[in-house]
Amino acid sequence: MADINARIAAKIQGFTEELQALIGAAVREHVENALGSFRSGAAVAAPKAAKAAKVAPAPKAAVAAPAAAAAVKAPKVSRRKGAKRSAAEIEKTITSLQAFIASKPGQRMEQIGAALSTATKDLTRPLQKLLEAGAVRREGAKRASRYYPTTKDAAAPAVAPKARAGRKPTGRKPGRPKKS
Repeated sequence: MADINARIAAKIQGFTEELQALIGAAVREHVENALGSFRSGAAVAAPKAAKAAKVAPAPKAAVAAPAAAAAVKAPKVSRRKGAKRSAAEIEKTITSLQAFIASKPGQRMEQIGAALSTATKDLTRPLQKLLEAGAVRREGAKRASRYYPTTKDAAAPAVAPKARAGRKPTGRKPGRPKKS
């Protein structure tokens, strides 16, 4: 009986180690794919666990999770993180957004973003400009909002750049008297 228990424990230990190696290899592969654009193309030495993963097939759950996460990731942006978009880029987004809403009315923001291959956070400001200009109307609230073109001029571009009203800067701090 002790011999059988020892053999069962050894099999469980071997299975556990192999499973850990496979999961580790799948995670490393996913991270390498995610960071692939930051690498210079140099090959990374594979640890022993990754070599063991090549011998045995990976479980479907370990492979499906990284593939599903990669499919959801936001599209690449040509500007650096935190940088403002240019006026031309926003106008281009406004035009494509207005054309999409005119061609497929009643879509939600997530559906529009997926169809235009654009992150929804990059569509919020152009959509706000379209709503302010009256080119698009919203029905619903929050995530249940659906967007429709207005009937008054759905084909024409809706947004013209606003001129900033204000004074010419004087070179002094506000509230300070002029030097005589």
